[in-house]
Amino acid sequence: MQTNTSNKRMLSLLLAVILLLLSLYLFGAYVRPAFLSVRVLREEVAQARDFLEAQQNAKAAFESLALDVDESLNAQNLLASALPKGADLPQSVHQIQFLAKVHNMSLQAVTVEEVANAVSSNSNSLIKDVKKMRITFSAFSDYNSMKRFLEALENNIKLIDVVEMTAQAQGDSGLSFTFVVDTYYQE
Repeated sequence: MQTNTSNKRMLSLLLAVILLLLSLYLFGAYVRPAFLSVRVLREEVAQARDFLEAQQNAKAAFESLALDVDESLNAQNLLASALPKGADLPQSVHQIQFLAKVHNMSLQAVTVEEVANAVSSNSNSLIKDVKKMRITFSAFSDYNSMKRFLEALENNIKLIDVVEMTAQAQGDSGLSFTFVVDTYYQE
């Protein structure tokens, strides 16, 4: 009986060693590669996350640049309205006529002459020559309408300088005004 229990113990011990070796083999064959693949996948996820963050930063920078370009174009359009390219005589006269009509002034006569360069630049400069046109016109209205008309000229987007203004009484019905204004344009 002694040998039988010894054999059983030996067999149990041998079976335990075999199970230990089998578990080490299974760990080495299946679990360790799974851990390694998880580590590789985590690195790939981290790289993908970094790439996504870099792409989002690039997109935000591009959107900011596009917004800056839009603002620059708006500023250029605003500048082009204030200081147009070329002597746009009809537009200048139309603006004066429109402002006069809005402020209940009746435009009587308009004359235009070109004046020397307001600002000259050398040929290598990016800034173009700024020229001015002198517009002389007469209008009929009351004092308050003329005052609002001058405020509108002052706040108009196009650069208009009032050089001279004269007023003459026209009976009880109002005043006759003569204006000399300069408007500017780029060559």
